[in-house]
Amino acid sequence: MQIAQVLAGYTLGQADMLRRAMGKKKPEEMAKQRQIFMAGAEKQKVDAAKAEQIFDLMEKFAGYGFNKSHSAAYALISYQTAYLKTHFPQAFMAATMSCDMGSTDKVATLVNDCRSMGLEVLPPDINYSDWVFTPEGESIRYGLGAIKGVGEAVIRSLVETRNAGEPFSSFEEMILRLPERTMNKRTAEALIKAGAMHALIPHVHAGLEGLTEAMDEAVRRRSEKLSHQSALFEVAEPIGENGSLFPDMPEWSQGECLQAEREVLGYYLTGHPLEEYLDGCSGLGDINLGQLEEVADQASVIIPIGVSSIREHKGGRGTMAFIQVEDLFGRAEAVCFAKIYENSREIWHADQPLLLAARVDKSKDEPALIVEAVELLEKVMPELAGRIRIECSNIVWDEALVTGMKQLLRENAGDVRCQFHVRLADGSIATLDSKPMFGWNKDVESWLKKRFGKQAVHLECRKWKPEIAESRNSGWKNAKRANG
Repeated sequence: MQIAQVLAGYTLGQADMLRRAMGKKKPEEMAKQRQIFMAGAEKQKVDAAKAEQIFDLMEKFAGYGFNKSHSAAYALISYQTAYLKTHFPQAFMAATMSCDMGSTDKVATLVNDCRSMGLEVLPPDINYSDWVFTPEGESIRYGLGAIKGVGEAVIRSLVETRNAGEPFSSFEEMILRLPERTMNKRTAEALIKAGAMHALIPHVHAGLEGLTEAMDEAVRRRSEKLSHQSALFEVAEPIGENGSLFPDMPEWSQGECLQAEREVLGYYLTGHPLEEYLDGCSGLGDINLGQLEEVADQASVIIPIGVSSIREHKGGRGTMAFIQVEDLFGRAEAVCFAKIYENSREIWHADQPLLLAARVDKSKDEPALIVEAVELLEKVMPELAGRIRIECSNIVWDEALVTGMKQLLRENAGDVRCQFHVRLADGSIATLDSKPMFGWNKDVESWLKKRFGKQAVHLECRKWKPEIAESRNSGWKNAKRANG
């Protein structure tokens, strides 16, 4: 404003109009102000070229500029937060995540930041968590307030009740100690899915299936206790077996538990469905999502991924999709054009790990993936299995092992070779390589890992060679416009 006054003879009111015009960044208004500024500069006998140069600098500064006091304030806050993050990382990150509890994406990003800093984020636990994220030992305990479907009043009351005595020892004991009508089914279900009640229930599956009956029974016993209707030495009959309020039933797989966790947290915290496939497996993909920056533009890659979210866009050539994908190392956007998306819509929405063939596009700020082919990882794994490698210190070829291997082979014959690497006493390794004999599937994997140990079994995969559909003609420029 002072520049306009001195060089172009603006009044304070006119200078403020110039400031507003620059703030709104309207081309027509700026063009009008440029004429006024140049005319005023001429009257002040300022060189026209110099006045033009100064106005250009002012216009550029208005794009995003700070005055000195503003910059100093930001610098001070930056210094203070950097100091806290460096010297008190647990408290700093716990406070930061607590401030952003309402945003799943921000919490997920901060959890990844914690891991990169070497800070462990402990899962939510009804006996240790607070409403907010809190430092615990050398780690950070997940805040119950970041679980979808729980109310602050319920959690505050639960934490207050717990802290007033001992940790909860059972689901029934928790209901008995909480004020009446504090815990409702919706909150309990969310806490179970998040894994926060693991100490109070047999497992997630039993907890969810028997929740209604367990709550009704616990409330009934609570009412009896309060009204003194129960005999002093009477033993209440449990709903389930072994004194449990919950039914006796099989546990969910790790993948099913992780899906429940993601439903209420918005992302995977304690693991990832891809781990089931990638653990002890090599050659399945070319890179991971954390390595996209290192890959050349337009390079073709194969990547095992999971799907975070899907946004569809209807265009002239049909419905395409912008898909947020993730793996154990990062996240990225995958663009699936109409022709491919039409044929793979069910695969994308299956909520299962996938194998993706794509081109890397670096035309935007963040690398994107242009989808060329996609398939369910579970479906494609058997055909990609190339060799099973079993590493162990010794093998006792007893009758049980021989009989079991023969039975496994009869039931799961295929073209996969099995190679044994046995470490001998002198440190050398003896190798026994079979002819093609196995077919790779869950039964074979489970049997081998149970017999030789989970860490002993390794699968070497062949490179996936899908039929690549033509996606380049769909118009990447139109896709970028649709994506904003």
